[in-house]
Amino acid sequence: MELEFETSPQSAPFLMFTPGNVTLMPVMDIQAFALLPNSSGRKPLFQLRAPLGHQLGFRVELFSDAATGIHSSVAVWTSSPVLMLP
Repeated sequence: MELEFETSPQSAPFLMFTPGNVTLMPVMDIQAFALLPNSSGRKPLFQLRAPLGHQLGFRVELFSDAATGIHSSVAVWTSSPVLMLP
């Protein structure tokens, strides 16, 4: 038996800014279907509504030196998406 998964956003994602971080939390609908043999039909198996959490952090630094001028440093990091089930 073959399975098919569909995902779609349930609503607009929640976006939060805090010092040094951006948090994106979309709520996704996830559906699973069994593909029926010898037909183009499918049968629904289950549906989940799951919030996904993802964080992006950043830091920008500027340095000034009379001899060499202005230098900058940029650091960006991200967390892996996490499925959070209630």
